[in-house]
Amino acid sequence: VHPMIMKAEHLVRYENPAITVEQLARALNMTTRTLHRKMAEEMNESPKNFLTRIRVEKAMRLLEQPGYVIAQIAGACGYADGTAFRRAFTGVTGMSPGQYRRWIAGRQTE
Repeated sequence: VHPMIMKAEHLVRYENPAITVEQLARALNMTTRTLHRKMAEEMNESPKNFLTRIRVEKAMRLLEQPGYVIAQIAGACGYADGTAFRRAFTGVTGMSPGQYRRWIAGRQTE
């Protein structure tokens, strides 16, 4: 994996889940256009899709742990409102956060 991708992933996952594409490009010392080009080359993915995927992966891990309500998880993953979070989560996984939580719970009891 390219070092730029590793740094981008670290920034989104651990430092600022709410980071925008523009802020991410700045943090990586490049223009948004260069970020788009590099992500397309390295991962065949747009920066926006990259951010969404990393946020949803984090949400999936949090949904697997008891004690977090979905609104808390949305905030922890960089979403200001639950609707945007649910839309992004469903777009990536094909199920709502609640459905995913129930699915995981069902798998863990087998």
